[in-house]
Formats: sequence, C-alpha cells, structure tokens
Amino acid sequence: MPRGARGTVGERPPASTRALGGRVVVTLRGEIDIANISPVEHELARLEDVHVGDVYVDLRAVTFLDVRAVNALERAREHANRRGTRMRLVCRRPFTLRLLGMVGGFAIVGELPRPAD
Repeated sequence: MPRGARGTVGERPPASTRALGGRVVVTLRGEIDIANISPVEHELARLEDVHVGDVYVDLRAVTFLDVRAVNALERAREHANRRGTRMRLVCRRPFTLRLLGMVGGFAIVGELPRPAD
C-alpha cells in the first residue's frame, strides 16, 4: 500500500483474489474509497479474464464503500454478464446492502458457499 493511503505499511491490501472449490473469490476489506480504490479496481479488472461459472466478491470485511467502489463493482458485474459468468456479492452489513439496493441489479448472498456446494 503506498504511503499516504489509509492503513500502515505491511497491512493487508484492500483486495485479494483466490480460488475456492472451483469458484473465484475476490475479498475486499476496510474502507474502499479514493485513497485505496486502485488495487480494488485492479483486482476486479482481473475478473475479465475469468471464465468460470461463479465469481464471488466478498464484502463482509468492508466498512465503507464510496461511489467509485460501487461503480467498479458495477463494471465487474457488466463484464461478468457479457461472459456468461455469475457474479455474486457476499454482504451482510445493512448500510452496504442499502447502498447496493439503490443501485440495483446485484445478486447478493449472505455467505460464501462451502467448497462442496
């Protein structure tokens, strides 16, 4: 994380991607705003090359999303739709759920599926 961004040097990045039982999971964490949107946009843009059936964006560790972060999620959803990939957001925070509900069109679940699901 560059100096001047939220957090301290050595802190986990605001976005990471991993495979989970044949699915791709992008985990976002912390405050996602202009100070740290670049690594988030980078991770979400990497999804453009994913051609599996299920992609999950895990927002459970996100404490704040600004409009640019929501726009990045919307772009990732549009790319997934064009490829025929199912993108789901994993979210339980009431504020984030209300914000995403205002935008609409997102498939939202409360938990990641178990690898065998």
